[in-house]
Amino acid sequence: MFSAGIATIQNDPEEAMREADLSLYKAKNAGRNRTSYKEAA
Repeated sequence: MFSAGIATIQNDPEEAMREADLSLYKAKNAGRNRTSYKEAA
């Protein structure tokens, strides 16, 4: 089983980690073997 959350970094590494964490939970909620990607705004 594999899920991943990915976020790109603009200026704030802490914000990127928060976004990656949210993406990971989004992927996990979508089911098994999923990825979720969040681009920096």
